[in-house]
Amino acid sequence: MPTLQDIANIVGVSSATVSLALSNHPRISDEMKAKVRKTALEIGYKKFSRGDDLQPDPNARSRSIGVLYLGSNPQSLNQGFFKEGLMGICQEAARIDRTVVMLGIQATEQRVDPETLYDQVIRSGAEGIIVVSTTQNLYGLDKLLGQGYPMVFVGNRTLADRKERLHTVATDLQDAKRTGLDYLIELGHRRIAILMAESNVSQWTRDWPHYEEAEIATFLVSAPFDPNREGWGELTDFGATAIFTTNVPLGHAAMNYLRALGKSVPEQVSLISYDDAPSYPYENPPITAVKQNMESIGRQSTKMLCELLENPGQSPTQVMLSTQLVVRKSCATPKSM
Repeated sequence: MPTLQDIANIVGVSSATVSLALSNHPRISDEMKAKVRKTALEIGYKKFSRGDDLQPDPNARSRSIGVLYLGSNPQSLNQGFFKEGLMGICQEAARIDRTVVMLGIQATEQRVDPETLYDQVIRSGAEGIIVVSTTQNLYGLDKLLGQGYPMVFVGNRTLADRKERLHTVATDLQDAKRTGLDYLIELGHRRIAILMAESNVSQWTRDWPHYEEAEIATFLVSAPFDPNREGWGELTDFGATAIFTTNVPLGHAAMNYLRALGKSVPEQVSLISYDDAPSYPYENPPITAVKQNMESIGRQSTKMLCELLENPGQSPTQVMLSTQLVVRKSCATPKSM
């Protein structure tokens, strides 16, 4: 007896695409629907006959939006965006009478199959998706974008297989840089080290604000903390009175590194971090942070996606949101002043 998979093998698509085509899902092209229907008739697929009219998928207009997480580290679901950002998405979606569908975790490497990812998103019934990832350069979304599927990306993301601009809502990193440096310089620091990891070096090496009164140097260091790895020794030689880390793991790593050196925070070295973390208020001392407004990012992403759904075909838009300085006890005026 012929099956959906038999039709899929003949047409050259997945069984999920065949199922969507036979249920007249609006995201499947008319050409593909006709091809699948013709094949189903030819091989005698019992659940479909010539007299059948394609009926609309009852879930196709469910007024739902999806949140698609692309990442290889499930622990990140407990951090940052999924603590506050998802709340912002749900609150805004509820306000405009839309439901939120959470889609599965996918790997971010090249082995991601665009067809599989496409089928997963389409089968969810979501009219559009908000894409969240810990990786800047994303794979697997080429087919969705090629089909004109509405997508909004959290953060400044790029697609590895396409070069055009995307609809994005992100934190203004220039604002984050100025916020952190201005605070340290106002305290009197004139020798400031910027700690970066491989994962965010491309975003953080560009366009640092220039201050004539302060020497600012960047260091690429290993994270998690390993004092024998490249970068930490150069940091020690620089003799900074303040350290600005560009992510939360490096904030913890820098604190551990300073403790290993016997350096007291903030008496000898001040420490400030981008972004904030639930554990930062409980460190000894509590760590000052330049915090992203993740709840606002979630709300703005939802608004942008719903605008795309109501008015398709818009040119890609980038929305940048400012940061907030959360002052705790890890920063102080240098002792020499």
